Amino acid sequence: MSESTDNDDKEGKRMKDSDVQQEQVSKEGNVDLPFHKLTISPLKSGGCSSSSERSNEELQSKDGQFHKEDFVFELQLTQDDIEYTLYIPEQTAAEHFPPVPIYEDWHKGQIEISDTQNQNWNMKIVYIRLSAGFFIETRWDEFVARHNLEAMDVIRFYRPPSPLHKFHFLIRHVRRRDNPPEFKPENFLFRQQMTSTFKYILDLPKEQVRKYFPGIEFSGVRRLHFTDVENTDWPMTISLARNNKAYMLLNGWYLFVNKHRLEAGDEVRFYKPVRPLDKGHFLIEYVKREEAGGGTSSSSQNDQLGGGKKDGNKGDRENRGGRNHGGGGYSSSPDKGKTICCWTWKSLSGWRPWRCLCE
Repeated sequence: MSESTDNDDKEGKRMKDSDVQQEQVSKEGNVDLPFHKLTISPLKSGGCSSSSERSNEELQSKDGQFHKEDFVFELQLTQDDIEYTLYIPEQTAAEHFPPVPIYEDWHKGQIEISDTQNQNWNMKIVYIRLSAGFFIETRWDEFVARHNLEAMDVIRFYRPPSPLHKFHFLIRHVRRRDNPPEFKPENFLFRQQMTSTFKYILDLPKEQVRKYFPGIEFSGVRRLHFTDVENTDWPMTISLARNNKAYMLLNGWYLFVNKHRLEAGDEVRFYKPVRPLDKGHFLIEYVKREEAGGGTSSSSQNDQLGGGKKDGNKGDRENRGGRNHGGGGYSSSPDKGKTICCWTWKSLSGWRPWRCLCE
């Protein structure tokens, strides 16, 4: 009986010692490998989680999942972001990226990116005031290739649990191409009817813009982006008109009109997204003039109107005026007696187009 008791005591001691050793190994591993427990496979195409699912996912944070409180911001990628370089709006990243001196219109900095496989990238960034945002200058193409990113995918920036420095971020990407935006009636903002001059520049009432587009209360240029019912992203810029009575929607507006073959009398409607990607993100749909009175949206009739593919913002390169286009000058307009006056300005990856309608 005594011998049996002694054996039980010895076995219990061995198990206790084993548990202590495992705990020590675990603690040492957590110190040496801060990212190893952060591996999460990207969601499949169309697998974007809902708001509640995302909260649950990010709150599963004990020893290895993403913390909700560590979320910084997210971006929906455009075709330009994939083919050239990543653009990050100033209002999205200014408080998180290296500070920019007030007097500088062009300022360089550096950030570090880690993915969920513990791969690190030191990336140089540049702030361009005229573009109202930041561009990643180096190694972004490597990140795109490694993760097979596509237009309309979403990348989310987090603070790592053990950051190497203040400007160190952890990125996770989510495929979102097949998750169409929700145009909810309660999120309707305002509508605007097109005239013959609205094909190249859309004038928006000053009071509507300042009411529904937060932060646009100055005379400078600001970048916005709109998502249509096909989940296509349309980057545009907005600026106060010289008469100080309206705002002008520029650049990507012409591409939107051209793709959907909009005409004078057609109507565009703006909505607030259910889950905006940033403060400058809105939804846009169009209504043909014969249906505008009845309030029926024609955006879903894109096949009849000659709409393009759901591949982000690719479009026709000759009409796109993308970052790989340069120069400036004039081109003839389909409207008789009118000419499109075009000029360009320099951004990080090339020349970016501006357009105005000249009588």
